[in-house]
Amino acid sequence: MYIAPAEFHTWAQQSLNRIPGIQFKINGDSHEVYPEYKDAVRAFQKNFIGQVNGVVDERTYNALITNNHIHPDYNRWIRQSLAKAAGKPGLTVGTGHTPDLIKAIRDYQNSKKGALNVDGWVGVKTELVLNLETGVKIPIPNPDGPVSIPLEVKVTRWLERMADELGNPVLPKDLQFVRHMHPDDQKSFVKFVKLLELGTIDYRYYDWMTAKDFVENRLGEDLKAVKPANALFYLRNLMRYYENINSPQVYYRFALRCQEVWKDVDQGLFQIIYQQKNSSADGITKGRVAQLMDWVESRKTNYNHILNAWPEWKGWNGKWN
Repeated sequence: MYIAPAEFHTWAQQSLNRIPGIQFKINGDSHEVYPEYKDAVRAFQKNFIGQVNGVVDERTYNALITNNHIHPDYNRWIRQSLAKAAGKPGLTVGTGHTPDLIKAIRDYQNSKKGALNVDGWVGVKTELVLNLETGVKIPIPNPDGPVSIPLEVKVTRWLERMADELGNPVLPKDLQFVRHMHPDDQKSFVKFVKLLELGTIDYRYYDWMTAKDFVENRLGEDLKAVKPANALFYLRNLMRYYENINSPQVYYRFALRCQEVWKDVDQGLFQIIYQQKNSSADGITKGRVAQLMDWVESRKTNYNHILNAWPEWKGWNGKWN
């Protein structure tokens, strides 16, 4: 049985709107250009699945079906529709996803001779067929408020926007500050944002204070005992503690915070190079500097590490010499 994209999109929006704290206004636009819908999907995935990609994939689809079944209004609709379709009024008495309901759904799906998957769950296809056959009105939530979006989801959305806009030859006014960066810095910053946007790489780095303290004060310690910073966590915390995320200027402020995090990583790298060039003849000190250099070098060549946004040392044309 074929389900049109618009039918699936409508089903997904209505399903998301049954989740407390996820509700958003439905405007009928395609999900491809509907940011509120994408935000709602990410918020649902963040709270109920743990893996966020903004797409109603199979795992998200199944989780939405599960939540529909435990929603009182929707569960009542399933029971009323099946009672009418199968002539079993007793189904309307119960609540929840009970064994008798599962059997009734499976019997109904099986009666459609291959048109529906026989699994005891009401997904988009079973819902459509039940609605067309029985005419029982599906309870459609239509909340007034906007979707409640976790900060992590907002950061992901802004990073996606920045990564797209930094790839265009004409930068919007919110990103004009990038044009004033040194060409090498600009190239590194653009790649840095694109790596941040991936959301799946290694974001660890040593800031300049940690690097300096390790070399100068931590006698006899191994670098493994020193906890590195995390660029993505740092960016989220800057927005969480220092920004009004409902401000009209929030995207511009977010872009500046991205630059601030980039500078923190950049200064950490500078500190490590500086210490390599200026460390004393003391063998212990040089050994700690060597640990930092080995750690950095092994990660700068790793495409799945945030330090890959910086070129090889020779590519800086003496900038750090």
